[in-house]
Amino acid sequence: MDHLSRKSLEVLMDLIEIKIGLLSVTDHDDEREMKNLKNTRRELLITLNQVPSKRIKREITAYPDVPPMPKERKPRSNRLQLTGPRE
Repeated sequence: MDHLSRKSLEVLMDLIEIKIGLLSVTDHDDEREMKNLKNTRRELLITLNQVPSKRIKREITAYPDVPPMPKERKPRSNRLQLTGPRE
């Protein structure tokens, strides 16, 4: 098999990540599928780290299995606080 371009490897990584995110493990077959997907993702990461990028070279890291937590909004200190009517 010929070598795949970096862009093709990134597309494959995205597809694997989508499938991992959508897969609901309910039986032994699903467990096996999840294990295969994670192993494939690991192999792709290794391959991606070996393929030079035309842009700034960056380290590709594994994506977490859990979506990131939403950023917490800090309360603004300049908001007016209503305390009732003034006398």
